[in-house]
Amino acid sequence: MTRLGWLLSRLCVISLTGEIPSAKNRYSQLFIHSYLMTLKLLLKYLLSAGIITLVSEMVKRSDKLGALLAALPFVSVITLFWVHFESAPEVRAQKTSDHMYYIFWYVLPTLPMFLLFPAFQRWWGFYGALGGSAVLTLLLFALLRAITARFGLML
Repeated sequence: MTRLGWLLSRLCVISLTGEIPSAKNRYSQLFIHSYLMTLKLLLKYLLSAGIITLVSEMVKRSDKLGALLAALPFVSVITLFWVHFESAPEVRAQKTSDHMYYIFWYVLPTLPMFLLFPAFQRWWGFYGALGGSAVLTLLLFALLRAITARFGLML
């Protein structure tokens, strides 16, 4: 059996059982593990890039449909999936719940940016609007932290 055939057979066993089978030596186990980690990271990159490309291509055809796709919480849902998938079973529910809870609070300071960006762009141009929006969001986030801390909520 060639090295590639052996590797593919091990990857099939891993994908079916979720565990790394006993390999010929420790080096082979480490190689398979690092290979799987690389594949998982590559999948994350491709999925993220695919969503961004989909939205940017859709904006070329329809501003409204592109905005609708951009407004959908794709990143949050994909991240939620990865947090669930990569967390240990005993902490999985808590991790995913905490993730969604904090997303709710962290979205709030970003909302005014969407309303004010067009005005910022008229006044300061595109790059100025991006910078102004980032500064506004940071200031609103600091304000949100100060307000929620008074109620015992630490963000």
